[in-house]
Amino acid sequence: MIDIALLAGVAIVISSVLLVFGCVCHLFKRGSGFTTFENDLEGGFGNTVFSQDTSDISQVTFETIPDILAKTVTATALRPRISCTNTEIQKQSAKRVASFKAFPRSHLTYIKEMGVGWFGQVLVSEAYNMVTSSRSTRVVVKMMKDDANSTEQQLFLQDLSVYR
Repeated sequence: MIDIALLAGVAIVISSVLLVFGCVCHLFKRGSGFTTFENDLEGGFGNTVFSQDTSDISQVTFETIPDILAKTVTATALRPRISCTNTEIQKQSAKRVASFKAFPRSHLTYIKEMGVGWFGQVLVSEAYNMVTSSRSTRVVVKMMKDDANSTEQQLFLQDLSVYR
């Protein structure tokens, strides 16, 4: 019984050593590959299936495609917006949103940047004491860029009103 186990162990060790030796030899072996990058014009055409003489064919040119998107769509049209068709509900929700207090920045810990939007940065953060049932909550923070004009600020606040 011990002889079979010893024989199997020795066979596994020898196989492993040979495998490692073969891998190392293959790693350091230089492949023949391409040694020259010159085009052989005579040899290349003889092996093709398409045997027509290509020397008399004129060069193919393509007409440029006009840039239609830049002429018809403005930058603001590319930003999708959530809107409300019922103005009464919109006014009621705006009053509710206005009653919310701003979350204190001292309770936010910034973790990493998710990306950048038209308004500025989007950050993953940890908010402390936001929900009473949990000590901390993962949140996404949208930061307005510093050089935003008043129109962009209003648009930013309208976009955020749905998330409050």
